[in-house]
Amino acid sequence: MGCILSRHTLTRCASYFLIRMAYQVTLMKYIKPRFKTILFLCTLVIFLFTLLRTQAFIRREYTLQEILDACTNVVFGTIKSIDEKKLQVVIQVEQNAKGESEYKQIKIDATLGMEPGIQNPPLSFIQMMKPGLPVVFFYNNTGKRLGSLGYVAGRWFQSFAINETNKDNILWRYTHIQIYMYRTFCGSVECLKSVIVDTLAGKSVAPVEVKILVLTGNSFDAEFPVLSKLKRMGNYVTLKYEQTKNRNLPNLEEYQILWVGQSEIEKGNKYLFNPGIEEKIKNFVKNGGVVIVSGQDSDSSNPCPTGWIPEPLLGVESPKISDFQMNGAGFNLFKAPNLVKKDRICLGDTWTKWGEKYEIFATNDDGKNLVIAKLEYGKGIYIITSLHNETEEDIKINANIMENLIHYAVRWTLK
Repeated sequence: MGCILSRHTLTRCASYFLIRMAYQVTLMKYIKPRFKTILFLCTLVIFLFTLLRTQAFIRREYTLQEILDACTNVVFGTIKSIDEKKLQVVIQVEQNAKGESEYKQIKIDATLGMEPGIQNPPLSFIQMMKPGLPVVFFYNNTGKRLGSLGYVAGRWFQSFAINETNKDNILWRYTHIQIYMYRTFCGSVECLKSVIVDTLAGKSVAPVEVKILVLTGNSFDAEFPVLSKLKRMGNYVTLKYEQTKNRNLPNLEEYQILWVGQSEIEKGNKYLFNPGIEEKIKNFVKNGGVVIVSGQDSDSSNPCPTGWIPEPLLGVESPKISDFQMNGAGFNLFKAPNLVKKDRICLGDTWTKWGEKYEIFATNDDGKNLVIAKLEYGKGIYIITSLHNETEEDIKINANIMENLIHYAVRWTLK
């Protein structure tokens, strides 16, 4: 399966390395001793780079049963220690879920991690880890080269190792985050552990339901039909939507996600929220909810008010465009489940003068205005966008990024 490199690929890479080494040995006769070490190290780096390039994202949607069948062992553990200088993580093995593991600890080195769009993949992986976090580690213990998948803090990651008799000496090499694997499972590690135990025991597992309230229809009504088509995420999450035109948001506490539709906050220089609604939304996020804000009306003399969000932000009147530049933080959002490129997004009025607490996923090309940003507040998050969703034609363009936004929000809710 896709989570483990094929023997053909490994053999091809190893053959390439051996050919290079043979060529290097020949050259050694003519090279000064002080350059021999440099040549060897360069050859090794080329080999490792070639090997890592073969480890692509797992794009097919696998069931958890398929993952379990492909692995000889599944262990539950916790993060024991993190060394940011050496870029290494140690997992303390605590329980065997499948097979009898020979590991007391699993050591992972992130030095060679590669992640397109991420400025420092190894450090990004290390910073994701925290001492005491629970981990599930799937691996195949057959052959000389070992493949694995790990799950921690709501993310799947991949690593490889060379098998040795003394398991204490094995160092797993982190390669990258598997951004599509959330379709197999997304949620807390404790929930995954329970699902694994039930699946191995042959029990059926009921999916988790995530409820999404969509405030739309007062100004425009093109968003809800597209959003409500997204009914599931993988095999263990179902999505239930409800549309409302009531800006007082009755029973908001019963939902996990609130989608605020196009021009539902301000339209035609008229602010449509009141202090009570503002506080309700802020409390919803503070207690763990996710709010996704579609495009809102702003002009130079009357920017959209932001009393509904606790940090500085200023609405800006902007022309209808499709150009943006993605920041490293937005890599997952723009890649999964859909690849979203510049010509596949429709933007309108934007936001600027944001506070330092915002995490910027994308800006316009000059970097002055927000396209998409995240703000953590209390236990929840805001996702602020500049999507232009007035017509069915706009929605056709933005459908993919809208689906990505829902998936991102659900993963946050369940992790």
